[in-house]
Amino acid sequence: MSGFDVIAYQDQAAQYQQEFSRGMIKKESCQDLKIINPAGKHVMFKTIETVEITDGHQQVMGIAVIMEKEAAYK
Repeated sequence: MSGFDVIAYQDQAAQYQQEFSRGMIKKESCQDLKIINPAGKHVMFKTIETVEITDGHQQVMGIAVIMEKEAAYK
């Protein structure tokens, strides 16, 4: 997507797992979840993510997650 950093779920999950196991991150949370276009082929979630680092600093960022619906099983 133009103008946005795109990170695959697997890459983000692996990064957080490594950072949690090394004691770099204390907590990760999301607030204000909004679901956009739930009836289409793609569903977008917008949320505010807060990552609390063990040194007391916080990173707060808006994120958007786009998921594609799977075909229904017959």
